[in-house]
Amino acid sequence: MTTNTRHAEESTAVFEKSPSPPPVGSTAFHTDNWESVRDLSIPPLNLSGLSDSQRGREEFIQGAGLTRLTGPRAKRDKRTGELMTPRPAQLLISDAVNAADRFMGILAPRRSTKTSALFAVAMGRISLREDYSISYTMATTALKARARFKKDIAEPLEFLFPDTSSRPFKLNYGGGSESVRWLETGSLLQFGAPKGDNYRSDAWDLIIVDEAGEAEPEMTDDLISGALATMDTIPDALFIAAGTAGDIRAGNLLYQTLDDGREGRNRTTVIEFAAPPTTTLENVMTSGEKDWDKTVPLLVAAHPGIDHGTTLADLRTNFDKMKPQQFLKEYLGIFGQIGSMSFLDQIKFGKGLQASPLPAPPELFTLAFSVHLNSTVASIVAAWRDDDGRACWLVMYNGPVRGLHREVLRLALKYRANVAYDSGNGATDSEAQKLMKARPRPRMVARKWSDVSTAASLTVKEIESENVVHWGQDALDGAVRLATKRGARDSKRWSFGRPDEDDDITALEAAAIALHTFDDAPPRAALTPSVAS
Repeated sequence: MTTNTRHAEESTAVFEKSPSPPPVGSTAFHTDNWESVRDLSIPPLNLSGLSDSQRGREEFIQGAGLTRLTGPRAKRDKRTGELMTPRPAQLLISDAVNAADRFMGILAPRRSTKTSALFAVAMGRISLREDYSISYTMATTALKARARFKKDIAEPLEFLFPDTSSRPFKLNYGGGSESVRWLETGSLLQFGAPKGDNYRSDAWDLIIVDEAGEAEPEMTDDLISGALATMDTIPDALFIAAGTAGDIRAGNLLYQTLDDGREGRNRTTVIEFAAPPTTTLENVMTSGEKDWDKTVPLLVAAHPGIDHGTTLADLRTNFDKMKPQQFLKEYLGIFGQIGSMSFLDQIKFGKGLQASPLPAPPELFTLAFSVHLNSTVASIVAAWRDDDGRACWLVMYNGPVRGLHREVLRLALKYRANVAYDSGNGATDSEAQKLMKARPRPRMVARKWSDVSTAASLTVKEIESENVVHWGQDALDGAVRLATKRGARDSKRWSFGRPDEDDDITALEAAAIALHTFDDAPPRAALTPSVAS
């Protein structure tokens, strides 16, 4: 853990420092007991570092008073009826923000008071720092950002300062440019739409993108490019991407920032409250049904708001009402196993994910195998249709090419399955020739370029119509994320391609060919006898 003391300095009590102290006081919470309260928080899954800056902590308390999170005029906790005080995780987030360098990712579950902590930081800074500009947006809609401005900024300030003639700030309610300007410091907190152009015309000391887990790749690129254009002129500028986990990973603003922070790349830091990344539906389900008892230990270790803003009883209600995949994202910080870098619809493909354990293939199915063009990796996939006509894909093998033909032979003879392959792929055809010489020999179905192209089109159609079933296997999930569209010269036909020549999409290639062959040539009992596997 690193400590940033860049802003550490001696000063008086926070509200005594303000030229015109607001009627919020500082009696409810002081920096004297900061760390004793902060350390009551559960430890984050990932944390780059914390600052012990007195200045930063005083700014937070100032901002918390202005947003009625502390002080004698604080809001009352609706659960307990007591005056609110800063939550432990909020103090942890504040210290982490003060230790940040250039970029920062903040991941926290719903009802963990993350946004309230960021507003306290923001209001403290504009009320105590001169000429300090902050931009806040949400990667959802400008309308939601406006609603937060009214509820979390404007209403508390109007309550604390009912006399409009003596207010030390000016509120602007203009649609799309809601803001609060602190008159004594000349500093500004402005709310806007999630567009990069909002940054390019101004210089911002702090940019906060909330709900960043909702940012699609196009928005991510737009916001980052817009932010970089303004941050170049401010040495200490900070860009914060905050939110809960989203559906996509590749190209998602929050996931991308968190990943940089975990690896210490691009001057990025992170504070992350979440379950371990290996958490899956199996960790919250038993025999295909949601299992609260299995989920509780994960929640207790991942959610900093339990007993500090929410309760297990409240979370149990949400657990009962929500789909397990959604609960994993919203309350355990697990991003969806889908991305949006390929032309395939990731969200629709994700809807076919099954929570049950990997099944054995049914009585009738088709096997297909595919070898990477550089002969480094290969996949074997089984395909069939269930009773509802849905396309089912099960990865039977993904790994080195060496010994592939023996594994194909073993599976084909064990299950008496047809084996399809792309005869136009030299690396694949080489393995097929070995199978042709095997005794007993499996029933081989060679597919030409026209078949491969039709198989790719069929796969896209099945995904688009949400008519697929799969079990979240990394080889297939990764291939679907990576796949691009490739065509042959002088041909209108196309098939799946890879963005980089080393990328592995063999599971998708095999899945497509297996499904098309299953539909085109329904499997039947093999002509050759089965052998023991």
